[in-house]
Amino acid sequence: MLFLLYGFNLLFAYLMSLTFSGMLQKALDHTIMADKLLKAFDFTALIILFDVYGKGVTLGWSIFVFIVFYLLLSTYFSGGVVRLLCSGMKFTLQDFLNGCTVYFARFFRLLVLSYGSLLVIFAIYFMIGGLLDAITANTTTEFWPFLLSIFRVFLLAIILAWFNMVLDYTKIEIVIGDSQQVYRSLKQIMIFIMKNFGATTTLYGFLLLTCFFFILLYLTIEHVIPVDSVLGVILFFVFTQIYIISRVWLRLSFYKGQISLYTQYAV
Repeated sequence: MLFLLYGFNLLFAYLMSLTFSGMLQKALDHTIMADKLLKAFDFTALIILFDVYGKGVTLGWSIFVFIVFYLLLSTYFSGGVVRLLCSGMKFTLQDFLNGCTVYFARFFRLLVLSYGSLLVIFAIYFMIGGLLDAITANTTTEFWPFLLSIFRVFLLAIILAWFNMVLDYTKIEIVIGDSQQVYRSLKQIMIFIMKNFGATTTLYGFLLLTCFFFILLYLTIEHVIPVDSVLGVILFFVFTQIYIISRVWLRLSFYKGQISLYTQYAV
């Protein structure tokens, strides 16, 4: 299952990179700016691109389509992943795809419901942020606006982490309880998390710290490996694949840890 999900991530990243690079080359007609973007992904050049050529570049819509497609496929695959991990069955492609198909409709309803709620939360978040910015706009010091910005980033990170944790546990509850009522399962999970707030947040926090460690390790080693030689390119490619596999393994570990906790406290 690990390498199946790895293959999916690798294929998706490859298709997206092909589309992205092709659109930039076509939009900029193989100019120096295109080469600069594709070789080093210079964000300054990217800003100039959207500022000067924004009306002629459909990059935003393409990325949106890729994100939606990725969310749908991830939702589909998560049914098979959670089913196999909850049941403890040995992986077979037939059982995996069966789980994907059985739970896709319910997980898709959960996706729509949760992201609809997230949009409302974001709307309130940005409204409050705009109000606070207006209040601190005339301050004579940069300390309070800076402190407010840090607080807003921290709050946003907490919201996203909470959102993902609720989604994971709701999927687990739907599979374990074979529930057809997605909204009821979501409410039950909210109650479960509040009742076991210490255990759920500690576990999720530990998993997030592990994830950040992998990301930091990748970013550190990425700048050390030279890519100006064939050997360097090969080493960088191998290291990148190890990083992708580690991310997939970590995602499975998220599910395994949360399933274990949920079956211990709720079932």
